[in-house]
Amino acid sequence: MGVLLLALRHWRAYQAGKVSRLELARNVFVETASLLLVFILARFVGGHVAEFVGADYGWLLALLSAIVVGAAAGLAVKKMLGHLVK
Repeated sequence: MGVLLLALRHWRAYQAGKVSRLELARNVFVETASLLLVFILARFVGGHVAEFVGADYGWLLALLSAIVVGAAAGLAVKKMLGHLVK
């Protein structure tokens, strides 16, 4: 669903003449790769952190720590790859 919404945003920019066809393809590719990278990082890193924290402090802190790590992963990917999208 997220990929479709991102692609729709870029498609509308293409129809409005703000980006070329090549830029449209690049933007959709970079956004899709970024979203996949965020999901992978959030799942694996957040899962390990939640497992580590949950073993000592309980499920609620494990859930909160996984959310924080997932958000940090999203911000890190946006910082790294955000400048590639017009």
